[in-house]
Amino acid sequence: MMTAADRIQFIKNWIKNYCNSMENKPDSLVVGVSGGIDSAVVSTISAMTGIKVKALSMPIRQLKFQDDLSRAHLKWLKNKFSNVDDNLFVKPVKTKIFTGGIKKKLTEIVCPDEDVWVSDPLDIEAEFRYYVMDRKILGSSRYDDKDNDCFPNEDVVRQIIEKYKNQPAGYAIDVGVVGGETILIEVNDGWALGYYPWGDFTRQQYVDLITARWKQIDG
Repeated sequence: MMTAADRIQFIKNWIKNYCNSMENKPDSLVVGVSGGIDSAVVSTISAMTGIKVKALSMPIRQLKFQDDLSRAHLKWLKNKFSNVDDNLFVKPVKTKIFTGGIKKKLTEIVCPDEDVWVSDPLDIEAEFRYYVMDRKILGSSRYDDKDNDCFPNEDVVRQIIEKYKNQPAGYAIDVGVVGGETILIEVNDGWALGYYPWGDFTRQQYVDLITARWKQIDG
């Protein structure tokens, strides 16, 4: 009969063997912590593997003491295991279910089964929005509040547009500058698109873009 220690070792080995058998080996494990015993055990054994663990506790519709327990367990995990990180950027898979942000600052209440994207936080040096209609850049606006001379590489922006399959008639591409490189942050559909007036994109172009997208939707 297996002892508790034997079971722990068996599960640890299974996790590591599973990760090693994958064609694209993961560099970390993402584990949700709810405040219950199941997720506490899973997250602890995951941390014991030595693999980097991204532990995530989200404020779902549950009793406050359960959320308090999940946060207390995360604190214990971080203190005990150097490979545990809970400082994560979280964003909903579905558009605008809640506002994306760093996990420690995330306060919205979301459903427990809501799908999310999780990533390490990035130190974004500059953020720009490019307005696109019929695959052409109409204009751009910088929308961060940082005081520097960082600008995205527009050749990279054009490559993003070129590779975007089945794109709508009008939309916006948000890009950032990280370590001198231009990265894609997100794409926003033109049917409900914010206008940033701080660049070379005019209000008339904004109206034209929105109109083109709604005409496409209306068929």
